[in-house]
Amino acid sequence: MGGLRTGIASGSPRNACFAAAIAIGIEGALIIWMVPGFMALFAGQAHLTDSQLGYLASWEINAMAVTIGVSTFLLTRFDWRYLVGLGLALICIGNITTAFAHDYVPLLLSRVVAGSGEGIAVGLSFAALGRAENPDRMFAIYLVIGAVISSLLLLVLPDLQDAFGAAAVFEGNAVLCALVAISLRWFADGRLPAGFTSTHGVPIHWRLAIGGLVGAFLY
Repeated sequence: MGGLRTGIASGSPRNACFAAAIAIGIEGALIIWMVPGFMALFAGQAHLTDSQLGYLASWEINAMAVTIGVSTFLLTRFDWRYLVGLGLALICIGNITTAFAHDYVPLLLSRVVAGSGEGIAVGLSFAALGRAENPDRMFAIYLVIGAVISSLLLLVLPDLQDAFGAAAVFEGNAVLCALVAISLRWFADGRLPAGFTSTHGVPIHWRLAIGGLVGAFLY
C-alpha cells in the first residue's frame, strides 16, 4: 500500500525512492543553499560588477521559481521520472555552458537554463517527499542533509576554486548532476492507486496559489 501511495515503480524500495528524492532536491536547490559560493564562482568566470553578480543569482532563482510553479501543473500529466530527467539535463547543460562562458550575457543565459532545470528538480522532489506517510519527517531529513552537505561544500569551495578554477567547479557540478540522475530508476513515477481521484485531496485555491507564486517571483 505504501508503494502505491508514493507512486513508486514496481520493484523500487520505498527508502530508495525517498533517498532519490532527497538527492535530487538537494542538487536542484544548491543555488539556494550556496548563494555566496555561487557568486564567488561567477566572479571567477568573468569581470563582473556587484550588481551583475546579484542579477546572475537572482535570475537563476527567478527561473527556478517559475519552473517550480509550472511543474505543479504537470504532476498529473507526465511520468515524474521523465520530468526530473529533463530538469537534471537542463542543470547539466547550464553548468557546462557556464564553464565556457566568460561574459555577462552568456553567463546569464546559462544560469537561466540551469535555474529552469533546478526548479523542475525541486518541484518534483518535493512532490515525491510529500507523498510519504510522514512528509514532515521526510522534509526534516531533507533539510538536515541539505544543510550539512551545503555547509561542507561552502567550506571547501574556496580551495577547490583556487586549485582547479571556477570553470572546473561548474563542470564538476554537471558531473555530480549526472551521477544524481542514476537515482531516477528508484524515483517515484507519480502514478496513483486505481480508484484514487482528486476528490481524495484538498482542492487548490488557484487565486491564492497564483498570487503566492507571483509574489515569490517578484520578491
